[in-house]
Amino acid sequence: MKAIHILLILVSFACPCGEQVMGQLVEPPDVSTARFRNLSRQLHAQGLPEIEKAEWEKSILVVRLLTPPDNDTSLQEPRQLLPALLLGYGLVRDAGLSASALRVACPLPDGDRLEAEATVDRLADFVGKRSSLDDFVSQAKLTRVAWRPPDGTKDGITTAFWEHGKKLFEKKQITQALTAFREVEKRNPGFPKLAQALALVLFHASQFSEAVPWLEAAFKENPADASLPKIGVALSNELFQAGQLEQAIRVTNLFDVDPTDINLKTMRLIRAMAEVKGGNAAKGEQTAEEATRLMPESWEPWFWLANACAQQNKWPRAIEFATKALERNPAHTDSHFLLGRAQVATEQYGPAVQSLGKALELMQKEGITPPENLFVQLSYAHAQLNDAAQVVKAAEAGLACYPQSASLQTNYKAGYKAMLARKK
Repeated sequence: MKAIHILLILVSFACPCGEQVMGQLVEPPDVSTARFRNLSRQLHAQGLPEIEKAEWEKSILVVRLLTPPDNDTSLQEPRQLLPALLLGYGLVRDAGLSASALRVACPLPDGDRLEAEATVDRLADFVGKRSSLDDFVSQAKLTRVAWRPPDGTKDGITTAFWEHGKKLFEKKQITQALTAFREVEKRNPGFPKLAQALALVLFHASQFSEAVPWLEAAFKENPADASLPKIGVALSNELFQAGQLEQAIRVTNLFDVDPTDINLKTMRLIRAMAEVKGGNAAKGEQTAEEATRLMPESWEPWFWLANACAQQNKWPRAIEFATKALERNPAHTDSHFLLGRAQVATEQYGPAVQSLGKALELMQKEGITPPENLFVQLSYAHAQLNDAAQVVKAAEAGLACYPQSASLQTNYKAGYKAMLARKK
């Protein structure tokens, strides 16, 4: 009967609403409320070593006390013991009870909370994927450090959260690490290296915009930190890829150029890319030209310099720099396309047909749908060379992709009409 009674208590505590149910459980008739309170005080005074040696029944009684009725505030202190009880005799063997116990244990000694969902996720991972009890116990010990730091002062709790967050980040538990670092921020926003940690963990959480001000704060705190350029280049690139161009430029503006640091040189290129893509072609031209001096063997700065010149109708310069990009990367599709457009603009129709044709060939090989303008430019260049058959062919290929294109329809009709006239 005794074993059955204990099992009922376990089942009740492990249910989703265990925190409320526990306050409604009928007390065993042979144990009074006073005895509960006295036992909890004794165990609290004796500390973890004694709790780990406690009998199963005594552990259950303490768990019972951790969720008193709502109108009873005299038993809140024993909540701090629950992480220790998880390491006690037998309790951790019941996954449902462990989940409920950890959920109740979220309140910290100072009344703050860890994120309950992170705890449940960790337990779910243990229950679903792991067979080693020792591994789970080690996680429980790690969590207990944050819940019951050796130093119970505010500074001690802050430091405990900091260490806890670092260990979680090392284990790639990004969401939980972010929660821990946010707890540090609440207690001490100026905690050493917190800004860098938040910038890094927000980056790994794909919260790129939110990471920017923290990277700025980290740079202000220690501009000589060699790890910051690595974070900066990764963050600015992700912001560029996400179309957050102003934020990308904001990150790159933090750092001065150093010809010996690949990260700093790459950020100068990313700034040029963001400026050109954002429509600031004049500024982008200057930055891209600087990037070509820093990275002369890379095709990318030359392509973006050509792009900036094309946006300003500086076609001869666009041809020069697109050619340099292709010398370094002959298979770069966009450089062929840009070169062909510049050649059409300067009435170099023969070379334009070659450049545009190569761009079309590469796109089709890569499974990319060519832009409408490529077919328009190609059919137009053929028309200027009086090659009506190729005009029809290029326009016809374009209409297969863009059947509503007025420009392609016009070129197709003109080419077809020229073909008929020649047959006569």
